[in-house]
Amino acid sequence: MIVPIEQVISPDEEANQWEVPKMMQVLQKQGQIEPLQVKVYHDGKYAVFPFNYDVEILAAAKALGWKDILITIVKRYEQ
Repeated sequence: MIVPIEQVISPDEEANQWEVPKMMQVLQKQGQIEPLQVKVYHDGKYAVFPFNYDVEILAAAKALGWKDILITIVKRYEQ
């Protein structure tokens, strides 16, 4: 599902600032090929799980000015 990037947050973990520039290069070269794994918060926000650089991908996409991002909701974590 494609959602506005401002609806996606990473509340539990900070992005590794050494990895964000690398992820920016990957996103610029190939785009986003895997959806971010998220759970749904009650306030309409999607929380990213810290799997496979998802937090860094989110930070990189925001730094690049992306308006939308691809996510998948992990049902077992949905609130």
